[in-house]
Amino acid sequence: MKKELIICVIIIFTIIVGNIFTESYTSDAVTLISDNLHELRNDVISDIENVDAGKVMEKTRLIEDKWHEVYYIMAYFIEHEELEKVETSLIAIESYIEAGEYGESVSKIDESVFILEHIKKKYEVTLQNIF
Repeated sequence: MKKELIICVIIIFTIIVGNIFTESYTSDAVTLISDNLHELRNDVISDIENVDAGKVMEKTRLIEDKWHEVYYIMAYFIEHEELEKVETSLIAIESYIEAGEYGESVSKIDESVFILEHIKKKYEVTLQNIF
């Protein structure tokens, strides 16, 4: 009986520590990408008629690089469908910026931030998510 209790405590402790790690990593990654997307949005909106295409494209590629860094770790514990939604939005942002459709890119940036925030809220430990 004592062995089983120790094993159960170890399993519960491992689950709690793993959950703390994954929630923290998800929160940090979402904040990082969202902040960069907000900066990109501000760069595009500040002067939508005279956008510095090179600067905006460079920021877009940096965001995609950062996303790929966090994607491979998040893929272990987050549904791939959720991550693919963000990936699709980031590709659309890049396409709209390349085409000079800055209004559409702002729309996709907002959509990406919304999806990221949804992922963050979905994987938080709250009573609402438990029950």
